[in-house]
Amino acid sequence: MAHILPGDDPHEGRNPFEEAKEYYDHPLRAKNAKLMEELALLKQRLRSAGIDPAKMVKGELRATATALTTRRTSQRVKEKTSSGDLPHIPTELVLQILKYALTSEHPIADPLGKLQKDNLTAQEKKFAKNQIAYGFLSTSRLYNQEGKKIFWSRNSFMFTTVAALRNFASLAIDDRRLIQSLNLRVIAKYYDEDKTTTRYMSRNYSHVLGKKTAIKVYHPPAPQDFGVIKHGFQAFSWLQLVDFLRALQPPYAPGDTIEKRRPKLLPNLINMRIDLVNFQGGLPGTGDAMGQLHAEAHHNQPYFLHELMITGLPCGPIGNEAGGNLMSMLKFDGLFLDGLPSYIQDKKNLVSIDGPRMNEKVFRSNFATLRSDADILQDHAYHHTVYLPNRPPPTVPAMSGHPTSSEHTSGREVIWKHVPISRDSSERQWVEFDRGTGLRMSVVEQAMVAYYLDMMEAEDDLELDDMWSDVVNMDEDEFGLVVAEALGCAKCHKPTCRFD
Repeated sequence: MAHILPGDDPHEGRNPFEEAKEYYDHPLRAKNAKLMEELALLKQRLRSAGIDPAKMVKGELRATATALTTRRTSQRVKEKTSSGDLPHIPTELVLQILKYALTSEHPIADPLGKLQKDNLTAQEKKFAKNQIAYGFLSTSRLYNQEGKKIFWSRNSFMFTTVAALRNFASLAIDDRRLIQSLNLRVIAKYYDEDKTTTRYMSRNYSHVLGKKTAIKVYHPPAPQDFGVIKHGFQAFSWLQLVDFLRALQPPYAPGDTIEKRRPKLLPNLINMRIDLVNFQGGLPGTGDAMGQLHAEAHHNQPYFLHELMITGLPCGPIGNEAGGNLMSMLKFDGLFLDGLPSYIQDKKNLVSIDGPRMNEKVFRSNFATLRSDADILQDHAYHHTVYLPNRPPPTVPAMSGHPTSSEHTSGREVIWKHVPISRDSSERQWVEFDRGTGLRMSVVEQAMVAYYLDMMEAEDDLELDDMWSDVVNMDEDEFGLVVAEALGCAKCHKPTCRFD
């Protein structure tokens, strides 16, 4: 478990100053303010010309607008005719140009939102601008239609602020349907009224760090006449994660009713990566945040992802509880990846951290092995779900193209997954997972061999074949405990820190 040094841990909560600033920076509010300024300027010009804006009827305004539009269209036709016939470019070539111009090899940070450079690494800041030739989208209506399809379907997107993700609700539903993967970068913010104390993240944050690191602490202004009550040292981490997940809920649209099933913000989202930065467990007030996280992930948005990667979960009970809640967003047989922190935010910059090792698990892979309806009803995954025996649960389709399964001496059923070879790699490899435990088959068999060797030392009077038969035919609950002891955490390498 990581700790903030020195002094007591900060208490979890939202900061009023940041909430007020977020409201002020909302794009709709800024857009309305700009339109009001333009309207006031137009009215002033009309009055200077001797025209009273209040007495102008809608018909006169419409006729004036039509005349202006006709004049502009005639001017364009005249310019096109005078310039002669332009060379014709084949449609296939135009589409190739659009794909090249509207596709970025780097993730696009906070689209439709105000870019926060503090949330980017030094390398990402170099590519934050001029990644896309947006001018193509305003060339013509056809270029706009085809270009938007290419832009939203061929690029990867990363969100570092909740406001940028909420702005996606203003995007057309057809455009939002094109996005299938998403990266959320949730950077814990720390606030302190004491400007003289430097706060440090202990090296327990990641074993890659050789020493404690000074972290960024914000000092927002306090309200006037605040009195003797102080906010003290405050953290906005787990509640910020809750806000990110709430932003993924179905946006409201006119005509929606309680009975109508509304599409999510990103209806076809199947892969998600969540990078938790500067997170720690055991903060005062975390219990309330865990309750909200459970409600958001398990109640409001369960069973829709095929793959979920989370980096930076703290070790210990809080990390386990948060990971268990977030796993419930996976469909059955979905892949859960738990890795080391990808970043740490120091006093000046966001710094990337090496650490390719991950823990992997297939979520609810043992559903088919549950022996009866009573076993299924007792399963934690269904404690808030109405179980229908004749209706299968939401399950990830079986992957095709994998190698032929090898013959395992354990005789256990396997499930194939296409897994990243490391935390930050786009290259993938086929891996066998144990159907009963959801863990890598190699890990399961190593645990079985280790348990078998322990039995050989303890039981001298049993035949070797009988010992191995006892291991293979072990009860699933007991077998799960044996495997958990052999599984180490990706961060602290201690057994039973994850998936216990």
